[in-house]
Amino acid sequence: MERKTVMILLISCLLLFAIGIGIEDIYCAYFHAGSTFKMFEVGAIGGVLIIDPAEESDFDAKTLVDWAKENRAALLVVGDSPGLAVYDGSGEVKALLEQAGADKNAPPLNDGVSGVYITDDAAYDSAYVKNGVFLPDALALPVLGYYDASRLPQDLRRPFLYPLSAMNGKGMFYLTDAKNGTETLLPLLQKLHPDSEITEHGGALGVLQFLSLLLHDPVVTRSRTTTFVTVIALSLSFLFSGCMLFREYRRELTIRHLFGMSLGRMRLSFALIFGSAIAVSLLLFFGSMQMMGFSDLALSEKRLLVGVLFLVGAAETGIVNAIGFIGIKQAIGGGMRYENDRSGIS
Repeated sequence: MERKTVMILLISCLLLFAIGIGIEDIYCAYFHAGSTFKMFEVGAIGGVLIIDPAEESDFDAKTLVDWAKENRAALLVVGDSPGLAVYDGSGEVKALLEQAGADKNAPPLNDGVSGVYITDDAAYDSAYVKNGVFLPDALALPVLGYYDASRLPQDLRRPFLYPLSAMNGKGMFYLTDAKNGTETLLPLLQKLHPDSEITEHGGALGVLQFLSLLLHDPVVTRSRTTTFVTVIALSLSFLFSGCMLFREYRRELTIRHLFGMSLGRMRLSFALIFGSAIAVSLLLFFGSMQMMGFSDLALSEKRLLVGVLFLVGAAETGIVNAIGFIGIKQAIGGGMRYENDRSGIS
């Protein structure tokens, strides 16, 4: 295989791998909510949400607790503090904490429980815990247990988890594992945030559904602009590098066709080149999900991302082949006409 083919093959692999990392970043930021949780994001229409402290004082967490209790669901709220407010109506959060090293005998954060779980970081413990009480001048809640935050799903990696009933401000992210009842949660959140846009993420997604969300979801196109534009730029770069490979071989393939090489064989050769690029990039991409901090993704989510990258690579390869072979056929047609003209003159 010639050096220029190897070079373009390597470039194609790296471009597809980088496209996959960009898609993975968008997915983990806006569609993956860890474990079985579905996420509702609160954002101001056309800008960043600014919470009014005076407005926060009117917030009543009881309505959220009642909803979680009625639906036997876990409800987690991310507000303007570094912690995570939790009502664990399903026991899902307690199970995750136990997997992260918390005491199995400690109670879940639901009815009648007053306490916090905090990260097992010794520096954090010495700074905020006095005599077994977390933030004695603010929350003043006893420590129920410790956990390794790095072993929790991505969106649950917070320094402390405290009861939802103790929250006194509005949230910016709401996460729930409710199988049913989310259709009643959305109106409730819209009532709590009347001037904001609520975007729903998480849950099972198909490859085509996820690709559709990448293209039209306002959160991606507005809040993840840099990554989104980078993915588009990398895709165009892949198209360009592929078309350059066809251009490099156009003259050579025209000559070979005159000596009997069929178009079908040409197509097979380029299919093997770009097929190899897709295969190698998929292996690199799947390996990156194991090594770069995304090990908490479920196998179904990894299959989704690999499927998206494969579909993107296959679609771009199809476009490259279509453009490339149009040029080759035009070149071959011109060459054939030239040979015919010469034979007619003689």
